[in-house]
Amino acid sequence: MKQDDVKDWLKENNRTRAWLADQCEAATQTVNNWLSTDRGIPNKAVIIIERLMEADRIRETEGTKIAHALTLEFSSEDFDAIEEAAHRADKKIRTWATDTLRNMATRKPEDIFRELQAAEDPEPYTGKKTNAEDKPA
Repeated sequence: MKQDDVKDWLKENNRTRAWLADQCEAATQTVNNWLSTDRGIPNKAVIIIERLMEADRIRETEGTKIAHALTLEFSSEDFDAIEEAAHRADKKIRTWATDTLRNMATRKPEDIFRELQAAEDPEPYTGKKTNAEDKPA
């Protein structure tokens, strides 16, 4: 999550850094540091801020067609990997996750399996079992 995105969101929603500090159970100076130093925003705070942003988006779109909202929880390690993937794609985490889930949902499971296997194993997927128990003696 980019610091400028948080600053813009606070401004667009007429919220202060003190309000955000309260939501994140942090001191206002801590939030000031997150938004103005190279250290950035810690993962725990990113999760809280993204949930707050999502709640605002839902409130803004009430009355319009939103079929479903989805909230996911990840370990810090998994979240870091997701954050890195979104960064490599030059997308916000929410956009990257939405695009990735939509892409995966429209594909055949066997095609996804082939790609995953190819990334781990140079032998192509044939759909046949290849473990030692299945080979003739």
